[in-house]
Amino acid sequence: MSETTLFYKGYVSFSYYSGIVYSILAFFALLVCVCIQINFKTLFRKFYIQIIILLLLGAYVFYSLERIMVSHFAYGFSMIDFVLDSIYNLAFIFALVLALLNYLQTDSKKNLILFMLTGCIVFSELVQVIYFYADQNKIVQAVYSLLLIFGFCFSYLFINIKEDKYILE
Repeated sequence: MSETTLFYKGYVSFSYYSGIVYSILAFFALLVCVCIQINFKTLFRKFYIQIIILLLLGAYVFYSLERIMVSHFAYGFSMIDFVLDSIYNLAFIFALVLALLNYLQTDSKKNLILFMLTGCIVFSELVQVIYFYADQNKIVQAVYSLLLIFGFCFSYLFINIKEDKYILE
């Protein structure tokens, strides 16, 4: 191998690992932001059944993603890739679940937009998994891009919206 190939492979590995670590940190920052707003005692009292259903759904999505990862594990994934991707998948699933529960608890425009922002980013990541592992179709890539763009548009709205109730009581 030439030095250029080794440098290129090292650069790709470094950019991949740093990118996924920064993404994990971003999702955990979102989780902390949402957790600060949630009153867990009230949430568990009011939405006990919804929490169980969301956790079961999240566990199923995580299990499905892990099965996809394991089936491709033999094709050059290292253990660190598998662990980082698992943490990443777990982080974005929890971010979606907590954003929905936060919206259910507070019922405000700002938290609805936070849920829509999180939903767009999470579903764009799920579509990206489909693109990488199942179907490298241009339509799938376009759906991924559109969901990500909508997610960033919702993040702009989230930053600029004033806090007021979505439904009047």
